[in-house]
Amino acid sequence: MGDSADARVAPGSGQYAAAMQPPDNIVHLLDVVRRQHSTRWVLLPVGGEHVNLWRGLYPDGSSVILKEGDGLDREIAVYEAVRGPFLPRLIAADATMGFLALEDLSDCARPPPWTDRQHELVLQALDGVASASAPPHLPRAGRRAITDGWQRVAADPSGLLGLFVCTRRWLEGALDALQEAEARAVVDGDSLLHMNPRAENLLVGPDRAVLLDWRWAAVGNPLVDRAMFAIGRALDGGPGPESIVGDEPGIAAAMAGWFASEAGRKDGHPSVRAFQFDQLTVSLPWAARALGLPDPLDGGSCFGGVGRSM
Repeated sequence: MGDSADARVAPGSGQYAAAMQPPDNIVHLLDVVRRQHSTRWVLLPVGGEHVNLWRGLYPDGSSVILKEGDGLDREIAVYEAVRGPFLPRLIAADATMGFLALEDLSDCARPPPWTDRQHELVLQALDGVASASAPPHLPRAGRRAITDGWQRVAADPSGLLGLFVCTRRWLEGALDALQEAEARAVVDGDSLLHMNPRAENLLVGPDRAVLLDWRWAAVGNPLVDRAMFAIGRALDGGPGPESIVGDEPGIAAAMAGWFASEAGRKDGHPSVRAFQFDQLTVSLPWAARALGLPDPLDGGSCFGGVGRSM
């Protein structure tokens, strides 16, 4: 089946003519690797900006997942350098051609709902990620603005206040404590980080959890990944983040600051801001609890050096 230029539209749009398939050169390469010709390609409705996701079907009943489009370099670097049960098996990849082919794990569960076993398997997977050797040249977690969110909010609090997750009085009283805690947060380190281990990027089988979408991979403190997972888990009806991360006021403040500054951006994409807002509704009360601050929507009347020492 050909890949005519007039029928195909931009990657990531999710709009292909009914008879279309991925680019012929990628299909041919995968057929060579699999030693059989694919019989059908199905465009999946879960791609992303400038990226499409396909399922390729083969005569022997097997299938592969193909990620095809732009900006896959960092993700491919992880799959080529890292091995572990927390990763799908790599079948083929080429950053120049713009594709990444992986084993199809569609039979695995995608929480929620969560079971205790699934929860434990994800924590084990995050331990495995932290123990793996990170490929060279990944960015450091601290460079992703995780440690200056409250500084940005202080410069212009209108975006955050417009979200109605805290009162102006609360923010004025809490801001110093939040900035001080954020400044002391240890987010850098030498461990491999996924940076977005939420339910949308997780598949859980009987004996392992697998993390998908490694485009934000970095190196840093493993607590960053655990905090990201803990916030998403709480959104899914799980326990508070501190039950997973422990007593980490700096990390709690840094996570809340990140989502407070990003969700409040007036130039952010609406769908991304909605996701960040959801994370903020968990991370902001968590930071308040961790620092001994009043509830963000209560206002409180006890400010004046409030917040415990780090």
